[in-house]
Amino acid sequence: MVAEDTDSMQEFESLLHRIAMQLNQHVRCFLNKKGLSQSRYWVIKNLSLDQPLTMGELQKRLGLSSATLTGLVDGLVAIDAVRRWREEDDRRVVFLALTPAGSSLRTEVNQYRSEVLRSSLADLQIDLESLNITLNTVLSHLKLYCAKAKEVRNTDDCQNRTQL
Repeated sequence: MVAEDTDSMQEFESLLHRIAMQLNQHVRCFLNKKGLSQSRYWVIKNLSLDQPLTMGELQKRLGLSSATLTGLVDGLVAIDAVRRWREEDDRRVVFLALTPAGSSLRTEVNQYRSEVLRSSLADLQIDLESLNITLNTVLSHLKLYCAKAKEVRNTDDCQNRTQL
């Protein structure tokens, strides 16, 4: 029974990974036409027009090094998708927000991604709302498990990437 459970878990994990990879591979061509890489898309996906994030907050959210995030942001600033500024009181703090052009670009990519998924699921009898609830429950339980495991080991091995 345990071997069957392990096999099912490995298949579940593999399917989630392959679904994400297939979607990302398909969307990559669309992103390229818009002058975006997959990594730059994830940056604009996690920013908004009206609620700035600090570089540190975004770095933690995406699980990227400071140097990597700086390079991605530099490219997005160059195409006027992201606005970057420093705090007046503490020049070490760098804030980021989408520009209107960046917001439009994010909307366009999100709509395309949704259309790809909608078309892929069109012939299936899936209750998407129930599936989303189930997957969110799995994610919550996994986060809880990682938090407990982190406490037991007293390490930061289980990095918490909240938006990925």
